[in-house]
Amino acid sequence: MFVGARMTAEPTFHKLYVKVAVSLLYSTHQFLTHYHVIELRLKYPLIQTQPRSENRNYMSTIHTTVEQHKFVAVKGSPTEVVQICKWWLKNGQLVPLTEEDRQAIEIENDRMAGKALRVLGVAYAHSPIGIEDINDLTWLGLVGMADPIRAGARELMRDFHQAGINTTSKFSVDQAGYCENQK
Repeated sequence: MFVGARMTAEPTFHKLYVKVAVSLLYSTHQFLTHYHVIELRLKYPLIQTQPRSENRNYMSTIHTTVEQHKFVAVKGSPTEVVQICKWWLKNGQLVPLTEEDRQAIEIENDRMAGKALRVLGVAYAHSPIGIEDINDLTWLGLVGMADPIRAGARELMRDFHQAGINTTSKFSVDQAGYCENQK
């Protein structure tokens, strides 16, 4: 069963980071080869952005299409995004998203977060009459991004402490598994 985009971690974060960067550059190049960003923005103008909030760990953007349809794109906490999806693409076919599918997605999310990847769930909806109910989305998959601690950060913190400067840690992530692996 296809759960979404999956990246496998190499022995070091640096190697994974380089692989992700190269992959993103290649994907962006491939995308830009076929689509011009300005043309896409003209074809799908932004109508509204619903930012992430304290009780809503995902954001959405609503666009209009040339056919005057509505298109909504959602990204955010995989556990929350998957709960507002009714469909997913399986072998190119739109099929209902079952509880079993949701559980498989959650397991994959935990696995990816456990490898210190920042994981987002992504979904969309497309409707000729507009999108009134955001709970009728199609699940696209999981996206995992590496955000390793910068080289020299530990030494810098040690130097701060030796100089008498107190430091605090700040994590702005949605998943405990990610934080546990950033130690």
